[in-house]
Amino acid sequence: MKCLRVCMLAAFACLNARCVQAESINGFVTMALRDGRWTFVSPDGRDFRAHGVDWVRYEGFRDAKTGRSLYREANDAAYGGDRRRWAADAVRRLKSWGFNALGCSSSPEVRHLGLYHPSFVHFHSFSRSGTNEIERSIGPRFPNVFHPEWERYCDALARETCRPQAQDRDMIGWFFSNELHWWGSGRGTWKFGLFGDAAELPESHTAKRALLDLCGGTTNVSDAAKTEFIKLCAARYFSVACAAIRRYDPNHLVLGCRFMGWEGGAIPEVWGVAAKYCDVISFNQYPRFTDGVVCIRNEPFADVVKRLSKWTGGRPLMVSEWSFLARDSGLPCEKGCGHVFATQNERAAAVAGFLDEIDGLPEVIGHNFFMWVDEPAGGLDSGATGENGNYGLVDASGRPYTAVVDAFSSKRALK
Repeated sequence: MKCLRVCMLAAFACLNARCVQAESINGFVTMALRDGRWTFVSPDGRDFRAHGVDWVRYEGFRDAKTGRSLYREANDAAYGGDRRRWAADAVRRLKSWGFNALGCSSSPEVRHLGLYHPSFVHFHSFSRSGTNEIERSIGPRFPNVFHPEWERYCDALARETCRPQAQDRDMIGWFFSNELHWWGSGRGTWKFGLFGDAAELPESHTAKRALLDLCGGTTNVSDAAKTEFIKLCAARYFSVACAAIRRYDPNHLVLGCRFMGWEGGAIPEVWGVAAKYCDVISFNQYPRFTDGVVCIRNEPFADVVKRLSKWTGGRPLMVSEWSFLARDSGLPCEKGCGHVFATQNERAAAVAGFLDEIDGLPEVIGHNFFMWVDEPAGGLDSGATGENGNYGLVDASGRPYTAVVDAFSSKRALK
């Protein structure tokens, strides 16, 4: 990078981690550790914590039962199909509610209107590229990082995706992949799922050969040896992916792979490997809010963050997806993640509680709320989950959930 680098923590040195950028002297978003608290640094040198929203899109979502997108129909009626007018209005509302950033999967029209944004490079799509998908996967939703074309694929995709955005001064950085199956197929012990999947592959498969090379030609090994194979998978994944991003975009941060929660199947050693290569460690997490306490599986969220910080040697953490739902939205809220409340007032109290929790955690550099508009009552028409939840800041007609957006507005000082 062209910008000044300084070593932030001694722990990073023992991880051979990249030194963290301290000041935004090159005109791009960087990050810094200020008095023990992580912060992004704007191109003009101002500290900020990212408060973003996922899926700010004109189209909304199509209903699996009716084929209609009520949100798009409402936008067509309100804006006459003028996406720029819609985008300007959406960004104006987000700013008034206290947001300073976009999250993942937002429309291009809402970029460069005064909110920071991340971008996404889909390295996990290697599994679906080419003619032999079996050779390109280790387990479900995990690419075969030992394939001879893995590095070339990542290089080509980064060249195509990252290089055109390398000069974008409104961009925070790069997410890559989403909720990879570090646990493999789920058969057997989840901690070693990738090992189990690779062990079942034919010996001609490159992942199986890598396993046998590491384990002395046998699959009958100790848990410690299985852990070493998982670490090897992680090292191949993160080292190649992150190097490809930085080769074509040396200006932006690498925001990580959006782990599926701290308890989502990635063993501590994988988080540690990620910290060697990523600037920020991102994870999607849907907490519960009970009796005023934010919890993950009955454990205080603050304790979870402290554990993750230990696993990652003090790297900054980003909650890249979170939400709460309520049944008085009229939506079924039957599928998907998140604590479902009876009313929007209860949902708003949970939002306020979670924002307070984040503000009190110096390890957390930002968050992305899931999401802009509700899912359809008949379920999403894409994907296997058929989610039908009240995740939105606005409903299908574009009306905001007042109590919820007021909860965000009241936390504007958290910026």
